[in-house]
Amino acid sequence: MDILPRSSKLFLAVSSLFVVIFSAERADAQRIWDGPALSYSNFELEWERRTFGNATLDESDGFHAGISIAPIPLLYFTGDFHYAKVDQILQEIEEIDFIDARAGAGLRLTLLGAISVYAEGGFAYGQYEPKFSPDSYDSAGFYVEPGLKVGLFGRLEANVAGDFLVLDDDTLVGLKGGLVLGITDHFGITVDASTNDISDYFGVGVRFSW
Repeated sequence: MDILPRSSKLFLAVSSLFVVIFSAERADAQRIWDGPALSYSNFELEWERRTFGNATLDESDGFHAGISIAPIPLLYFTGDFHYAKVDQILQEIEEIDFIDARAGAGLRLTLLGAISVYAEGGFAYGQYEPKFSPDSYDSAGFYVEPGLKVGLFGRLEANVAGDFLVLDDDTLVGLKGGLVLGITDHFGITVDASTNDISDYFGVGVRFSW
């Protein structure tokens, strides 16, 4: 004896079909947009070319290493280290160290599977001591970085962020942006650029995501 009438069975069958289709589409969107592009659990390693506003400082090569870990959906922890050995040309060539190191935490929100807004902040340390420069510093402080990540198409992501760095009584305001091309779910190519009151850089590297 049939407990459910034929119309109810048809309704359940159609509803189940829509649920399966919707779940498959959501899973595909998750794979495309929340893979290596919009991942907040990753490790990056980049080469950087850095230039300075100080006319006595030569352009220099440096590197960037960064890690981000997202233990729960809305929260992530991050650390970054930028370093460059810079030649200062005065009466003779002298070398100085440029260091930008940070450790912090952030909140993120993903919208429509392809847009992520975030805000992070935390501890910062900076070293930049060219001779005869009023902009020299070697101190600890804090930073704030609000940003946006957008999945453009396929595995390509664009990101842009503001950068506010406070060291002692100095506040450096900057802007950064970049692209990530995901080759696989766990590996991608990165291109970054940044500018602030002290220096600019262009970087190319790799990202490992999990």
